[in-house]
Amino acid sequence: MKTRTARVVVSSGLALGGLLPFACGDGGGKTKAAGTTAAVPAAQAQPKAPFVPVDACSLITKTEVEALAGRPAMDPAKEQTANLVTCAFGDPESPKVGGRPMTQVLTLAVFTGEEGAYYAGPVAQARDSYEMARKNAASSEAVTGLGESAYWDKTFKTLSAHKGQ
Repeated sequence: MKTRTARVVVSSGLALGGLLPFACGDGGGKTKAAGTTAAVPAAQAQPKAPFVPVDACSLITKTEVEALAGRPAMDPAKEQTANLVTCAFGDPESPKVGGRPMTQVLTLAVFTGEEGAYYAGPVAQARDSYEMARKNAASSEAVTGLGESAYWDKTFKTLSAHKGQ
C-alpha cells in the first residue's frame, strides 16, 4: 500500500439482504369435505435487513496509518454517502479549512454492493464499479497480491483494489 498523500479505494461486495422463505408443495393444508383444501396463510416475507455498508474506519487504525506513512496522522474522520464510506487520516501539519485538513496522510474508501440495488447482485455491483473506475483511470499500473485485482493510478496517486465476498 502506498503512503504519503495516497488515497486507497477498496471495493467490497456484500450480500446483506434478508432471506425470503420459499416452500414447495401443498402448504400442509388440511383436506375438507369434497376435496377442497382449508385456507392456509401465504408465506409471509421476512423483512429486509437494513443495508449497512462496510465501515472503512474499522479496517485500519491510526497507528497502522502512521506506521505505513512514517509520520503522524490526525484521528480518523468518517464520511458516508450511500454505499461509499471513507475514512480520512488528515495531515496534522496541513492548513485547515473549516477545521478540516486540506491534505490527507491516507484516505481509505470502501464501496459496498447492496442486495437488490443492482440487476446482477451486490458482488457484481462492487466489481462493475471498480472496473469502471479502472477503465477510466488516468494512468493505471497493475498491482499484484492485493485482493482479486488492484491498480495504482499514477496521476492521482490512488491505489484501488477489488475483493468480492
